[in-house]
Amino acid sequence: MAGVELNKTKGPPLQKVMSTRKLKKVAEALRREIGTAILYKVKDPRIRFVTVTRAEPSLDLRTAKVYVAIRGDEDIKKKTLAILKKARGYIQSLVGEHLSLRYVPILSFCLDESIDRGQRIEKLIEEVTKEEEDT
Repeated sequence: MAGVELNKTKGPPLQKVMSTRKLKKVAEALRREIGTAILYKVKDPRIRFVTVTRAEPSLDLRTAKVYVAIRGDEDIKKKTLAILKKARGYIQSLVGEHLSLRYVPILSFCLDESIDRGQRIEKLIEEVTKEEEDT
């Protein structure tokens, strides 16, 4: 094959590396734009204490899972997540205005429990440390 250069290095092909880099950039841009849209553009007063923790676009960039951390009890979390799901179209349109992508990803919101788990673990460690100090 004259004129065709093969990737002789170990590891993933060069094209795969670049697509991974692009995917990470798109994920970060989506996280930032969705967070800004929720914070400044969505005017529903029931949406409070929402943090967009990460966005995971699909390989074809047509869909994206958006993980959000919501402060409050379980009832508040469920209601806020339902409101975000209803505002999905509006948030998608705002993202489309600010990001120059061929397709605006269809967003699906998921609750991110990692912050709550981290806080529970921290609380348990503090309790154990306090018990050790007392004895």
